[in-house]
Amino acid sequence: MILRSITRHVRDQNWVAVGIDFLIVVVGVFIGIQVANWNQATLETDRFNDQLVNLHAEFTENLERMNGYDDRLESKFNDIATLRQIVAGEIQDVAGDELDRMLMNAFAVPINAVDRTSFDELMQSDALRRLKDIGMREPMVRWGEAYSNLQRLESDTLTLRNQVFAPYAMNELGFAAMGEHYPAIADSIARSPFRNEVEQLRGNRTFDNVVTVQLGLTAACREFLNTLRDQTEVVIEKIESAGIVVEA
Repeated sequence: MILRSITRHVRDQNWVAVGIDFLIVVVGVFIGIQVANWNQATLETDRFNDQLVNLHAEFTENLERMNGYDDRLESKFNDIATLRQIVAGEIQDVAGDELDRMLMNAFAVPINAVDRTSFDELMQSDALRRLKDIGMREPMVRWGEAYSNLQRLESDTLTLRNQVFAPYAMNELGFAAMGEHYPAIADSIARSPFRNEVEQLRGNRTFDNVVTVQLGLTAACREFLNTLRDQTEVVIEKIESAGIVVEA
């Protein structure tokens, strides 16, 4: 239609009309581009908001996982502290099965299994500018740093356990008796004739050194976990304060 109009006006040498036709074409193209850009911006905003909703759900669930992880760390810390009291002679008598359970708990290395799918999706996408606009970029970066710090400490704890505690337990303790309290095999392992006794731990410097290292690492894991938990709460609060609608 517009091409036919331009052709006719050119043939009639009606240059004013030709100019108006061209102006109509330019304005139409401009409006079309603006509408397309608006649609794209709307889609990107909706996608970003969906990512934040998913992140909120992910971090809320992670808080529950962190609380469970902290419970396991606290249980381990308390059992190691009790074992050191046995070494020091402050506790004289402990039932054999309870001693084996504490030894197994001291040997175990809990892992903080959190989900970071939505976190990684946001940090690896083009959403960093949007995160900065709503004051979330720095908290997200700090969360990633806190997670990495805890993960490194867990790795160090596992390495030291395998290189120091495991050889000692295999040579000096009734390791199978300890294994009876490991949930994965507790129902299937035969009862070991080699039991652990309070007397073998009392005044044992090597054992005291081994579990003291585990005690310190466990305490450090709890400190690092608290930092990660605090940063998780900060991110959740930022999402909520940004006005993002999340499901209750």
